[in-house]
Amino acid sequence: MPAAFSLLSLAALLCAPPVGEDEVVAPDRVELASGKTLEGRVVFEDAQRLVLRVKTAEHDVALADVQSVRAALRELPRALDRIDAVVPVNTEEFLRLADELREVNLPCEAEVLLWWVLALDAENDGAHERLGHRRVGGEWRVPFRKRWKPLADVALERADWGDEWSFATTHFELRTNLGLLDAVRIAFDLERAYRAIYSVLGAPIELYDLTEPLAVQVHADDVSYPEPRGGRAGYFSTDENRVYLNASAGYSPSSLVHEVTHQVFYNAAGKSDVQPWLNEGLAEYMEGAAVDRNGRIAPVANGILRFLFELHARAEKPDKLSRVLSLDQGSFLRSSFGMSYAQSYTLVHFCLHGDDGAYRAGFHAYLREALNGKASPTRFKKALGIRERDFDQAWLAYVKARAGS
Repeated sequence: MPAAFSLLSLAALLCAPPVGEDEVVAPDRVELASGKTLEGRVVFEDAQRLVLRVKTAEHDVALADVQSVRAALRELPRALDRIDAVVPVNTEEFLRLADELREVNLPCEAEVLLWWVLALDAENDGAHERLGHRRVGGEWRVPFRKRWKPLADVALERADWGDEWSFATTHFELRTNLGLLDAVRIAFDLERAYRAIYSVLGAPIELYDLTEPLAVQVHADDVSYPEPRGGRAGYFSTDENRVYLNASAGYSPSSLVHEVTHQVFYNAAGKSDVQPWLNEGLAEYMEGAAVDRNGRIAPVANGILRFLFELHARAEKPDKLSRVLSLDQGSFLRSSFGMSYAQSYTLVHFCLHGDDGAYRAGFHAYLREALNGKASPTRFKKALGIRERDFDQAWLAYVKARAGS
């Protein structure tokens, strides 16, 4: 793989440990049929092979030669499924699951799950004990600014930005001054969003697992939220490589998925911007594919943002392909009623699903080129093997069919 996919950060291998523990995420283990054991980080897997990164070297391993695998890439999706299956939420089941997550080398998620237990039951002995908290005078105390204080007092302090909650997961570093229950739920939502992106596009475009933690801030108030140009409620800053969300009017899973999609592809491209239409089109596409009607981050079969198809279909003079492929970032800031977003989204959707998937393989090939800094209108048309006039007509027909269905 190109250098852009060779990111490695030791910080990603460290989980903020419970007080009094010195816990480090162990390397992934791949046991071969020959009896040999390999250790490193599994950063990619498809139906034929996996890629194990050892320091900065990457090794292809045929799955036919593999006896067993213990890797976060496999265990984390299973963990998310098991957490989602605990309905109604049961603190005792969460405690058992936290223990199991440690056993499969997911200590960060185990810790967040223990804090979820405390958000539901502030005096839960099992959670406090596992987190290394102290009992003082019959009352549990948690660490805060080199002191030990009751959880209720700490929760009040965390509402102020500067003393906000901070949680690490396998792929993210979350900071938020929302309440504890919201904070832990968002921590898992981040991993759900990441999983959705890789489930949809990971294998087809050979998207390697990111090993550098992704920074996200969710602000409970307007005062602490760094106000961007245009008053957006969420944005991804390439300068800081950080997602910002304003939850003062309520937390939006759709906004989280949108901005995290920007962040993932920016990092997958070696901290480089992809084309504006592709960047926004993919982010809108993932909103439709990963946020259900109840506002939960979960796979959506045949997910579609119909209002964007309708917006595109109603346009008096919709842009042709050549115009959309050449949109600059300013076009999205100036976009009247979101037309640039709508057309970028429907183009991505058409490339993946139009004409019974006729363009999908070519679009995947183009995405691989784009992530390697080789994006251009000419390369797009060549990768998809299209004649522009015919493509424009088929794309618009696809849009109108879905807008009216």
